Amino acid sequence: MKIKDIKTKAEDLKLYWKEPPHGRYMPFKEIVSLAVGGMGVKFICYAVQLMILSVGNTLIGNTIGIPPRELYVIYVLSVIASFPLTAIRAKIIDNSGNKKGKFRPYIFTMAIPTVILAIGFTWMPYDHMNTLWKCVTVLLYNIGFQFFYMFMFDSYTNIINVLSPNTYERSDVNSVTAVVDSFAPTIISFILPLLASAITGQNTIYDMKIYRAIFPPILLFGLLLTILIHKNTEEKIVQAKTHIVQIKFMDALRAVAKNKYFWIISLAGWIGFLESSFATILSCAFGTRDVNYSQEVINALDMVNMMTYDIFDQDGEHSSFWSCAVQGAKYLEEVGFSKEQINIGIPFYGTQVDALMEQYSYKDAQGFDYYKNRYIFNSYYNASPTEVYFNSPAMVRDKTAYALLNEYGGIMVWHFSCDTDYSSDYSLWKAAYTAVNQFGGAK
Repeated sequence: MKIKDIKTKAEDLKLYWKEPPHGRYMPFKEIVSLAVGGMGVKFICYAVQLMILSVGNTLIGNTIGIPPRELYVIYVLSVIASFPLTAIRAKIIDNSGNKKGKFRPYIFTMAIPTVILAIGFTWMPYDHMNTLWKCVTVLLYNIGFQFFYMFMFDSYTNIINVLSPNTYERSDVNSVTAVVDSFAPTIISFILPLLASAITGQNTIYDMKIYRAIFPPILLFGLLLTILIHKNTEEKIVQAKTHIVQIKFMDALRAVAKNKYFWIISLAGWIGFLESSFATILSCAFGTRDVNYSQEVINALDMVNMMTYDIFDQDGEHSSFWSCAVQGAKYLEEVGFSKEQINIGIPFYGTQVDALMEQYSYKDAQGFDYYKNRYIFNSYYNASPTEVYFNSPAMVRDKTAYALLNEYGGIMVWHFSCDTDYSSDYSLWKAAYTAVNQFGGAK
């Protein structure tokens, strides 16, 4: 941009700071206030979203310590509670007679209880609570967030629609505010790990001390920024003074109940939560070295995927039958896992026999043989011919059979894209199915 262009922009900024350009409705002061105030909203949103019930929520699941099953129960309860709360918010908005506007007053006024709730959430004595009281506490806070936080967030999202009747202006302003308010989560994401390390002296985010130290100033700073929207924006709704809209609560409730989009979105959320819960509850993968979990943690896992590969035996072969499948499974039993929990890992890739950690896809091998484990590849390192070890179809079949005959949970593979086409007699996945068909087991 040329110096002349910069001077022109600066002059326009000064000229239209308090009065909008011709054909527009928002002066630059109002746009800046909306954008910077929006950063405040997003600071609050970042903190509160970590407290909202969801699958994989590390603050609720890991730091506070609510198990997945109980987490889903209180999630369902919070969704049920959101139904009447949505109707109440709709009634308040639709019956709003506030001279300051339809949405503007609620951004700041609803941010106040939201911030109070969020600070209170982090300072609850979870260490002295049992699981039931943790669930009750988190549920009650989330019901509060369903009303106050969602009221603030919806008001901020919708306010642009009443700040200007000009579609093009709204689009331009949205572009500006989207860029500016996105700085809030970017800033927090950058400083949070650094401050967490300074506070705990460890590389962890699973300590409530982190959130008690960091979130209150962030939330209060965000609250102060929202004042800019409250003070420096003006809704442009043309409405007769004699026009009075009164919608009864039951009418609002019935309207929400009949809103098919509300139910579609809610149902999608429930199903998505269940799908994510399935992966979160059932999936756990680790190697067979230095496993040191308490029996309580072990019992909470439905299954473990045993990553028994990249472990070399005396011949330089990784993931061999005895050293990985047999000894690896026995090791997990010794540290407390039951056979039903253990899925024996099988690699569909190969590594160099000299233990150099270059990985090669089985499908790229030349001259397949059902019992052949070693193939020649050109090394990624220096392009020279090198011997690469794979689990052959026969090895995959034998490992699968071993898991079935010894009543382990099953097998897991890494990963499917390395296998040759299933129609081939040398497909590794087909070899696994051969064992399943021969010895029985769920596919």
